[in-house]
Amino acid sequence: MGSKGRTQMEVGADGVAVITIIHPPVNALSVD
Repeated sequence: MGSKGRTQMEVGADGVAVITIIHPPVNALSVD
C-alpha cells in the first residue's frame, strides 16, 4: 500500500463498522 492512501473506520451505534479505504488516484480494491 502507498503511503498516500488512508483508511477511515466508523462504528455506528448498532455496532456495525464501516471501513472506507481512500487511495488516490487508483483504488486497487474497488470493483465496479
